[in-house]
Amino acid sequence: MSFPFVKRMKYQLFMVFGLIVLISILKIREIKLGDAKVMEDVETLVITQNWPSKTARQIEENVTKPWEMILKSVDGYLELKSISDHGNLALYLTLSPEFPKEELLQSVRNVYILNQNKFPRDIHFPRFVYDKDKEFHFILLKKVKSDRTSSLSDLEQRIKDIDYVTKFVYQPEFEREIQIKVDHLSLLQSSQPTMVQIYQSIRRHFEGVRMDTSREEYFVTDYPIKPMEWGKIQIQFGNFGKVSLGQIARVEVEQVDAKKNTRVNGKSFESILIHTDSGFRQLLLELKLVGILKSFPDWEIVFSSQEELFTNTVELVFFYLLIESYLMIYLGLYKRKWLEAFVFSFSFLLFLIVVFFFLHLFQIPIGDSGFVFLFVLKLFFPFVRFQRVLYHKKQIGGFVLLFSVLVWLEWIPISIFVLIFIFFNSLAVYPFCRNLILVFLKRKCVLTLNLSTFQISFLNRILNPKPISNPGAFFMISGLVLLFSFFYSVEGLWVSFPITSNQSSIQHARLEFPTYTSESEINRVTRQVEEAILSQHWTKLLVVTQKNFRSEFYLKLAELTNPQLFSTLPTEMGYFHFVKGKAVQDTNTLRFTNQDPIALEVSILKLLPWLKSRKEIKEVVLGFQKASEGLKFQSNSTHRVKMKADVDPTIKESSFQLNPTVVAKMPLEEKIVDVKLMLNKTISKEEFRKQPVPTRNGSLVFLDSFRNFSSIKNFGRIYHKNTETSMEILIKGESLPWETIEDGIRNFLKNDETEYAERTETKSGEPHFRLVFFVILVSVLFFRKQYYKEYVSFVITITFIWKFQSILFTRDYLQLGMVILVYLFFSFTIRKKNQCLAHSNTFIIGSLFLSYVYPWNGGVYLFESMFLIFAFGYFYQKSLHYLKNIQTS
Repeated sequence: MSFPFVKRMKYQLFMVFGLIVLISILKIREIKLGDAKVMEDVETLVITQNWPSKTARQIEENVTKPWEMILKSVDGYLELKSISDHGNLALYLTLSPEFPKEELLQSVRNVYILNQNKFPRDIHFPRFVYDKDKEFHFILLKKVKSDRTSSLSDLEQRIKDIDYVTKFVYQPEFEREIQIKVDHLSLLQSSQPTMVQIYQSIRRHFEGVRMDTSREEYFVTDYPIKPMEWGKIQIQFGNFGKVSLGQIARVEVEQVDAKKNTRVNGKSFESILIHTDSGFRQLLLELKLVGILKSFPDWEIVFSSQEELFTNTVELVFFYLLIESYLMIYLGLYKRKWLEAFVFSFSFLLFLIVVFFFLHLFQIPIGDSGFVFLFVLKLFFPFVRFQRVLYHKKQIGGFVLLFSVLVWLEWIPISIFVLIFIFFNSLAVYPFCRNLILVFLKRKCVLTLNLSTFQISFLNRILNPKPISNPGAFFMISGLVLLFSFFYSVEGLWVSFPITSNQSSIQHARLEFPTYTSESEINRVTRQVEEAILSQHWTKLLVVTQKNFRSEFYLKLAELTNPQLFSTLPTEMGYFHFVKGKAVQDTNTLRFTNQDPIALEVSILKLLPWLKSRKEIKEVVLGFQKASEGLKFQSNSTHRVKMKADVDPTIKESSFQLNPTVVAKMPLEEKIVDVKLMLNKTISKEEFRKQPVPTRNGSLVFLDSFRNFSSIKNFGRIYHKNTETSMEILIKGESLPWETIEDGIRNFLKNDETEYAERTETKSGEPHFRLVFFVILVSVLFFRKQYYKEYVSFVITITFIWKFQSILFTRDYLQLGMVILVYLFFSFTIRKKNQCLAHSNTFIIGSLFLSYVYPWNGGVYLFESMFLIFAFGYFYQKSLHYLKNIQTS
């Protein structure tokens, strides 16, 4: 392929390529490694707001509903979910992809400030956080020595100094917290404050400016320096003045287990979790950490989330340098052709820079298949002529048009685009780079090596035997075997399979929970699933990290472990699935709505026996917490006024029986720890009526004479979706007849106020695709009337290789697509009579052998790819040879 304009515009082209090289070097850290994700990560705006001591019903009525009302005037979100919990509210706004997230955040903040009068006066200001569900690139460090031989702060500072570290999380083996424990018996004394007064006094103690009456000076209240100094805080208590907190409560420093620590094989330890935002940056980060940890021998790298990709990348770099060294020795030292050796090496580097520049420009990630494709191109660039590419201009135009249609119809994955992009760049950019170098050198040289020089003779004879003049019985039997094999394998073209392999050494799985699941339930079920996996010895390595409403599992499966075994895990309201591949079993969520949550729960509980009676349904799991029995009390306002009883200690809460509530934070041994107010509860519900309530005037009021009691249903959490009070149940099974089931549910609820709202199918990892559409796509490039035998042989070979891949290795769409595109590259650049020489080439067989005996942790993916490339050439030549013999016989 010639480029006559190169000589006329060589200096302009030099400036353009110089700019591309400069930008590529500056942006090298932003190269995306890893195969493209088909499913886009949805970003969510999370709004949390605290109103301490309030029940879920109070939160719903006074906080949730005003929020839902004012958010109706805000644009930019697709879905709104809310959870009214004990003492706090959480709102989840699913962002619209085309709407700027900064503008949405500003709109929500403004509309809240303008409508603050609709919320309770003592409610805390809301907190706004974007939930980024994209933290896939991390490295886990483990402390291997208990004695602290090096400074943690020094290690932290050196890691944070690396400019592409986005998040540093230190995870101690145990956490410490300061607990202020109040005994309820002390609350029964008339001379002691109530729990509400204790809580509010602690909160207000550190707010604003205080006055020292003895000195008549104002000062800002400081937090205690030492934990035990919390006991000296003065609590204001009605007519009795101030009471020291130490007189009514015990202050203790407790050591508690860290609930959200990253665990390895079920064990929690002192660790550091380091996040970055791209695969290439993680590779650079890991290389830097290896050097840093030499100065910190008590820490080691225990896990890297992209371990396999980086192992394969390092392996390919090793083989690239090996091939480069061989060409330099052969051409430079042996043939004395230093110019040709320089042009081959430098033109390929320039080609790589251009390719990676455009991959970065269009934010296209490159994974294992892309790197192997580049490696194969490196092997064969010295042997090919690019003049034949001009014969395929019309076919290339039709290919681009059909590719756009198939991607729009979602019949082929967009992930295959990176391989197609490399394919076309190899046909146009590489010869252009090579010619540009020769123009500047002002030298002419032969830039094509002879394929026959590097052939393996006996393999060439096997691939390209002489035509059979008198075919006999063996020839007929071979034809029947070929025909039977084709029809046996061709059905695989219509079978859907994953884009990438699910049998890699590191597998990524998720245990996902409904949004309204409590943190304690998520922790419990995650531990339950983790212990089940470890007890069955299904993995060699199990790393578990917990995030909001899901747990991430990284697994190295033991030999002969079938992924279908994971369908038996006790996941309860969660669903477990591998990110690459389908879920181990189908999980569907049914949502029901009713404005009255009590009636809604009753209706769903009545429906459960009918669902469980169906044979197709394996398991039915409640997606909500059942209401618990509680007491509702109402005081006589006339008696309250006469007795000078305040509203807070008598009506709001009698003993303020909270869950452990964080009232402050303070530094302790160079760490920020929680200060929690706790109540030692010894009162049962039956004895609650007998508990007297102290009033501000010092008298005791017994509840039977002061309040009226009635039994109620208490909801731990109330869930809204798009302002509708909702409850959900999870249905687990395989190939369920949903039309019949949904009709039965609607018929069951036809006389009920509860409505069946929707069914949501859980995400099951990456979607699967059928290879037949990719075969149709590449047929546009390969098919020509005069070469119909070659096309038939091409299709037969694809079916055989698909079967080989699925039997010997595992089904991988991108790997198979790469193998097909490699052969298309041969057909575009090598004459048909010489193509058998390409498949019997020393470089292919040598790479196949070396990747098999590769001594380090890797070589598997390259070996599989080189084996499939060789097998493709073998079957193609054999089937073509047979078809030609049929024509001549």
